[in-house]
Amino acid sequence: MNRLNLYSQILKNMGGRYFLFRASYEMQRKSGLLRFRYPVNYTLQKFFSLEEWKEKALPFFFDSSKEVSFSSVHINNLASDFHRVVKGECCFFSSAWYDLGTDCDWVTNPDTNYKYDVSKHWTEVEDIVQEAGDIKYVWEKSRFSYLYTVIRYDHSTGEDHSQFVFDQIQDWIDKNPLNCGPNYKCSQEISLRVLNWIFALYYYKSSPLLTESCFQKIINSIYWQIKHVYGNINFSRIAVRNNHAITETLTLYIVGLLFPWFPDAKLWKSKGKKGALAKTCV
Repeated sequence: MNRLNLYSQILKNMGGRYFLFRASYEMQRKSGLLRFRYPVNYTLQKFFSLEEWKEKALPFFFDSSKEVSFSSVHINNLASDFHRVVKGECCFFSSAWYDLGTDCDWVTNPDTNYKYDVSKHWTEVEDIVQEAGDIKYVWEKSRFSYLYTVIRYDHSTGEDHSQFVFDQIQDWIDKNPLNCGPNYKCSQEISLRVLNWIFALYYYKSSPLLTESCFQKIINSIYWQIKHVYGNINFSRIAVRNNHAITETLTLYIVGLLFPWFPDAKLWKSKGKKGALAKTCV
């Protein structure tokens, strides 16, 4: 009876569309059907070459690092933050610093030291585990927002730490198998990560350290992560219904726009634009 009352309240408060979608989604997740839509490995494809991208890259916020203009920052504070970042520290939620080390595994909560199973398919990873603590502590570094500290430092000093940036991205790819572990649990987190990677790629586009193999590795990961976002977009649109859907639809549009060489680019761009407009135009 309690469960029936709960379902009745959910139906009353959230509506029939939400109730039916969420019920179907949970049935697919628990039965394993949802898992089959998200592969755990892929074969490296050459969608386009590094040279082709450099020659035909569509306009971004800037064309090269020389055109970037950041607001003035105190160089001493920036330098201090930069040195902490390259030593393996990361500022969480714009407030607390955690030392994750230079060989971060990307799946350990630094607040509880709970380590998630990175071999477990994302559909089997639980959001709420008491001993794990808040999963956002795992997601925070995997957003790659800390790369902006490195970029701002390089812009202010004229130095080039692109190797550190590329190594960080490739390390994440190596240690987070496709669609496995906590870092594939949330499509908004995936979207933010991809957007930050794209910013870094554009900023360091002219770096001699951006090799063909490095570029292909990152681009392939971006492609498959965005396929994940597209495949799960209705969860955010129907079941979550907040800024997640805006972030994800805009990311679909941006990736589809900037990388027209991807076979799904037109679909992502169209779906993303339609979804973003639906969420922002009232």
